[in-house]
Order: sequence, then structure tokens, then C-alpha cells
Amino acid sequence: MTRLALASVGAFICALTIGSALQAQAQAQRRSIDNHGNWVVDFKPQKQAQQGDSSSRLRRTRSGRSKASTQADTLVRFADTEGRRYHPSSKVWFDGKNSCWSGKEAFTFKKGVWLYGDAVWAQSGAAWSAAEGAQPELVSCDSDRAFAAHAKEYTATVTTSSAAGTAATVTATSRSGSEPQNAAVKTGCKKYFPSVGQMLTVPCGE
Repeated sequence: MTRLALASVGAFICALTIGSALQAQAQAQRRSIDNHGNWVVDFKPQKQAQQGDSSSRLRRTRSGRSKASTQADTLVRFADTEGRRYHPSSKVWFDGKNSCWSGKEAFTFKKGVWLYGDAVWAQSGAAWSAAEGAQPELVSCDSDRAFAAHAKEYTATVTTSSAAGTAATVTATSRSGSEPQNAAVKTGCKKYFPSVGQMLTVPCGE
């Protein structure tokens, strides 16, 4: 009887364990019966978990892009897209054409704006100047070998274009000017020629 009782208790415990496992699985999965009477397992809870993971990854990606964009905005540069540059080694700033400046403060390009030290460095008319404080000095671009080459190239291009424009203007002016008109020659005057012994018609005034 003791062995039989122990066997019954063991079977009961196994049944409880299996029942608990089946109940947990039933709570995690939803079952339904199709038109053919087959059991169909719906894994929507798992899909929802996957969707949650995807949304979390998307948020992390967007957050990373936002941080990268912020870092790019605050990044200090020494050149812009207009050809303007600053060489920290020579402390010379080049306007991208044929003028250079140098001073005690450094030139930096940040958030789309040039700065000389902490002051905004901007163009006013044909010249550049700092919004406040000490001003850098206008220097020869020959003080920086790279800038000197660009300045000479730009000056040569401007000189050629200016000469071509002047020649075109002179040509257009000469063409549009009034052409000299020949004075009207009066005819019908008579003159006696002894060699032929008669009067011949000649231009008046001869």
C-alpha cells in the first residue's frame, strides 16, 4: 500500500506540473479553430514584442542622428563652401578671392557664420570686419603660399574678364556711332576744255 500511495502522489504531482505548463502556454498563445477543424496558433503577442523592439531601435536611431546633427552644428571649422579659409599655422584668413587678413585672434567657421575670436566676422560692402573689438590687419596673401596661388589666379581671371568687357564696350560704341557722311556733290556745272574745243559738264567748284 505504501508504494501504491507513493506512486499515486507522484502521478498527481506530474499532472499538476503538466497542467501548469499548459496553462502558462495557453496564456501566452491564443488558439483558434479554422474551417477544417484544425488548431491554429496565433503568435500576435510575440509580433507585438518584435514591433516594440523595432520602435525602440527606431527611437534610438533617430536620437543618434539628432545628436550627430547637433554635434555637426557645433563643430568648429576653418573653411566654408565659398572658398574662404583660415590656416591656423600661418594665422591668415583668405576671402576666397584675392584678399587676406591676419590678427591675434583665430578665425573660425561655426553654424554657418565666420568668427574672429568671439566677434562675428562679416562682409560689409567690399571689405570684411569684426562686429566688435580689435580688428585684424589686411595683409598680403603672399604670406601664405597656398593663398598666394589662389589670389594670383583670381586676379588674372578678373583682369582678363575686365579687358574683354572693355574691348566689347569699345566695339559696341564704335558700331553704334554715326558714320561720316560724304558731302553732297553738286553737278551740272560747265567748263571749257581747249583740248577738245568744247564745254563739258563737271562737278561744281572745280
